[in-house]
Amino acid sequence: MIKQKEEFKEIQEEEFKKITLVLTNKCMLSCDYCEAQKNNFSMSENVLEKTFSLLADFYKEKPIDIMFFGGEPLMEFPLIRKAISICRKLDNIRRYNFSIFTNGVLLNKIDLKFLSRNNVELIISIDGNRETMAIHRKRGAINPYNNIINALPKLKLLGIKFEAEVTVTPHTVNKLYDNYLHLVDLGFESITLAPVCCIKSDRFQWSKSALRIFKKELNKISKIYLKNKKYRRLDNLLIYRNQLKTGLNFIELSDWRLQVNVDGNIYIGDSFLVLDESQRKKLKIGDIRKIKSSKILEKLYKKYI
Repeated sequence: MIKQKEEFKEIQEEEFKKITLVLTNKCMLSCDYCEAQKNNFSMSENVLEKTFSLLADFYKEKPIDIMFFGGEPLMEFPLIRKAISICRKLDNIRRYNFSIFTNGVLLNKIDLKFLSRNNVELIISIDGNRETMAIHRKRGAINPYNNIINALPKLKLLGIKFEAEVTVTPHTVNKLYDNYLHLVDLGFESITLAPVCCIKSDRFQWSKSALRIFKKELNKISKIYLKNKKYRRLDNLLIYRNQLKTGLNFIELSDWRLQVNVDGNIYIGDSFLVLDESQRKKLKIGDIRKIKSSKILEKLYKKYI
């Protein structure tokens, strides 16, 4: 029991170094499994500056992992530039680890050299091949697949690290193994699974049959992964294999990231993104604009975990 508490404390301390900034609620896609609120709100420079001043004061010599999230954060690329500029001015010595979670639509329209110069990593939402990507997008709507494929050679040329996050649904799980191989062939060295869960629509409920298929696909990936080292790691493969055995409903138990929303409100984990305002209030731990010191921020964080 003592060992478990110590391990949990280590996880908490490690996760507190990871900050997610929800830069905007805007998104050009309408994926039917996404329940995140969409509107035209974006984070103000004032919230950005207050956030980074608190972080710089608290972390001092520690490296900080900062993820830009949305919506689609690349729709606010000038804000990303501003955020990185603020970081550099506050402390040009400390190492910041920047990443952007993106649907990939705008990868060919932004300054990729800027990302390369600042060692910004990309987490690209790509569910698999072109056909799989079309399943949960309306006919005639944007399919990001071609945009992503066209951008990958440029990312490799500029030395920009990129990884894939695969949304798995009961309607795509039967192709998980094939899509994994496809993403490996495209050059993704890191792949993370994100099975849909807690979605209200009956269409996305996992039946026993779908779960059996999921387990079968994971086992196929496991075998080829163990036999051939050229295949890259599937980051959370073991997590989901274990969850299928124990019956857990794909709930990540280690998401303790500090999240600063577009309005400056602070949450732990990203579950608040799919909730309405009345439900969000229960998960809110504070307002970044009203916190006067990094010590208060730390106390709020530890109080709610």
